[in-house]
Parts: sequence; structure tokens; C-alpha cells
Amino acid sequence: MSRHEDLTLCYLLLRCHYFLKRNGCPPSEVIIDAGRQKDGSTHKMNEFKSDFIDKTIRYVASEKEPMLQLADYVAFSLNRAYWLQNKSYRTDLDFEWLKIFSWADFQTLTMRRMYTDPKVDTKAIYEKMLDEAYKINESRSEIGLGDMLGQLDWNNP
Repeated sequence: MSRHEDLTLCYLLLRCHYFLKRNGCPPSEVIIDAGRQKDGSTHKMNEFKSDFIDKTIRYVASEKEPMLQLADYVAFSLNRAYWLQNKSYRTDLDFEWLKIFSWADFQTLTMRRMYTDPKVDTKAIYEKMLDEAYKINESRSEIGLGDMLGQLDWNNP
């Protein structure tokens, strides 16, 4: 878990695990864009018990899987919206992009929706929010993935 991408994937899979448990869903198929691994390859995920079909992640090229294309567009849109919100000076085109993204009304679990005045320096607001989040996490101890997974209550999301 020395790469941020690995930790992010683990966190996403944990969120999926808890969603499946909370909603009583059957084991689900996990498909990831092949940019991480070669198209058609698989990866066993024994840590996640029986949440995922065959405890396996499949890597698929996004041009073969329309839902991956949709996920790519959503990721682009969220990333672009964050980037534009944090610019000190925004152009008319930037404001049009932000308007389009606001119509999408993305419902995410870990993002806080905030309405701001376009003339306000949203970069300063965002940096203040990041500082507060970092302060909360400073006191947390560093543990490895195995220890973290061992501490989880797999049945109580």
C-alpha cells in the first residue's frame, strides 16, 4: 500500500463491501478500467470474503464497457469542477462548465455540497476545509493494510 492508487482502490472496495452488506445484496461483479492492469486480466481479493463474485476483480478496456465510459466522464466532471472551484480567477467559460456540472447534481457520500458566490475566492474556502481535514487526521496512528482490515467489523457497516 505504498501507492495512493492502491489505498484509494482499497477504500473504494471497502465502501462497496459495506454498501452490499447494508443493503443485503448478493455478491457483485467488480470491473475496473484496464488502465491499471492489462485488459482481460483478473486479481483475487481474498480480503473481501464473498462480497465479490469469485473474490475477483476483472480489468476491462473502457471502450468495451459502456458503464466504465460513464464512470470516466463522471470522474472527469468532478475533477474539473474541483479544479475550477479552486481557481482564484475564473473565465466565463469556467462559469459555464460549473453551471453544467451543477445540473448534474452528483450525489456522493464523501463530498459536501456547498453553494458559493461566484465572486468569492473559493480557493481560500477549499484550502481552509483541507487544513481542517488534515488536522483531524494528524492524530491517527499509521497502520498497515493487514492491521486495518483486521480491525474492521465485516458484518457491521
